Amino acid sequence: MLDMGHHLVYLEHMSEFSRTLFRLMQRGIYAFHLDEIASICHLHHRRIVSMIDGGLASQMWQFALGYVVSRESGLPVYFDIDFFHHNGCDMNGQQNRKFLLLETFPKIATLYAGHFTEKRKSLFCNLFSDRAIKRCHYDYTPEILERRSRYLQQYYAHAKYIVKYQTELRDLFSFKISLSPEESALKEKILSTPQACSVHVRRGDFVNSVHDVCSHGYYLKAMEKMNACHPGSVFYVFSNNIAYCKSIFANLPYKIIYVEGRNEYDPRVDLFLLTQFHHAIISNSGFSWFPAFLNSHLPEAKVIAPDIWCKGSLQEKSRGVLLLPGWETVTVSSRC
Repeated sequence: MLDMGHHLVYLEHMSEFSRTLFRLMQRGIYAFHLDEIASICHLHHRRIVSMIDGGLASQMWQFALGYVVSRESGLPVYFDIDFFHHNGCDMNGQQNRKFLLLETFPKIATLYAGHFTEKRKSLFCNLFSDRAIKRCHYDYTPEILERRSRYLQQYYAHAKYIVKYQTELRDLFSFKISLSPEESALKEKILSTPQACSVHVRRGDFVNSVHDVCSHGYYLKAMEKMNACHPGSVFYVFSNNIAYCKSIFANLPYKIIYVEGRNEYDPRVDLFLLTQFHHAIISNSGFSWFPAFLNSHLPEAKVIAPDIWCKGSLQEKSRGVLLLPGWETVTVSSRC
């Protein structure tokens, strides 16, 4: 999952009349040639603004969305990172989210320096917010690709948005990472291990939430399927709860290596290490989705993913929306 907990409830509930009125105001603002007022209110500069929040993988997704909407609409893109100045919390209210996008990806820092200064309380963001669009965040909403100023305040979780630009995005998401001697040794071990496969188990704030869909049964089935396709698979387990993983994977007939002692609050190294695998068993988390996405163009890549991304009322809406061509699924809906 792309860490979407902050977006499951829309910022406000609007009546249909209010939505219609809001849309008319948004679309009519440039119909009047009030250049001086528009300039004073910073409305004369047509642009796309994408809100960025959450963990590093969420930051990558929201950047990617803004980039794609900018490419499709022909408008420049800017970013609102107020979340990290005023909140920075995960779904459990733990203040552990840091803005790491520019530190991690130097090409983005170079190309978009000065584009991370938008304020969500600005007049522009209030006038051009997408909150009038009535949708579930798993819907594909092509309306946002139109050539209109827009503040992307909702979450848009659908692979269809970015597939067209995946080559460009892979280039932009080129890491700059400093590895310790131990981490460098782990990287070399991964690269030298035949049939190395990453297994990402997302726990933490996912537990007992609508995102808590990947049971131990999902991982066992996925490992069985991977080993059947690639006999002798070696599974490298990444998780924010390694003790849990050791309990559910005990006594399995596979070679399992647990990547321990990791720093959840600065996840850049782990995210980079996950990109070193050609084979992956991912959870419904952007933290394992993005490394698989970055490698999905490789002909030898094999990715196994859960068939749904959420449970409850969002289960069917989330089914298959983040799968890429060639990925396989394991059914986890029995847990829901």
